[in-house]
Amino acid sequence: MGNLGSEAISRRTVTRGAAWATPAIFVGAAAPAMAGSVTCTDSLVCPTTPMTLQGGSNLAVNAITTITGGTRYTLDLGQWNTPAVDFTHSCPGVPATTITSTGYYLNWGTWTGVCDTSNGSGSVSNFTTADGVAHTATLKSSTPNGCSPMTAGAGLAVSAIIDTNVPYDLFKVCQKSMNLGTVSIPFTVTYLNDLDPIASCSYKLNLTFKTGCQPNYVSSWSIS
Repeated sequence: MGNLGSEAISRRTVTRGAAWATPAIFVGAAAPAMAGSVTCTDSLVCPTTPMTLQGGSNLAVNAITTITGGTRYTLDLGQWNTPAVDFTHSCPGVPATTITSTGYYLNWGTWTGVCDTSNGSGSVSNFTTADGVAHTATLKSSTPNGCSPMTAGAGLAVSAIIDTNVPYDLFKVCQKSMNLGTVSIPFTVTYLNDLDPIASCSYKLNLTFKTGCQPNYVSSWSIS
């Protein structure tokens, strides 16, 4: 688990199950003309550090507000950097070559394709208030969202809005019953070469928050 203020992310824990452990590969390279039925492949081992947190970033709950049936949490998730990664392109009888990503889509929440046009919607997991009570939570929106390609290596500001069934009480926004305790937000990095999708890797951003009046800063985080 990383600590806020450190740019080093601990190694990704590979979750059991193909959805989290295996990259989705999009590039189907054509076989050499003389090869007939020979199939070329592109392979990727999903990076254990898909993003690094830039120094000076403060992850926090910046607002706690009321919604119908519960509470809305507005999160500032800091400035992140997603470096370029290499993919191996190989065909039988031909020397392997390397494809380097030049950009990516960063999609938060439920991922339904190469890019997510649903504005980052979908359920989050491990959502508890600081008193340890579990609640239902949905990622209402996020930034970035949709299918805007990002440049590899460039800094990116990330934020999210999470709607929950936590009972809202204006006079308890500084108390543990309303402070956000922990939450895991799923996200997918779809790597691009120019604008062509190469492969996709899925992760979760796991956050633990301090208690007190807003902003409630993150005390620790990890990517799994």
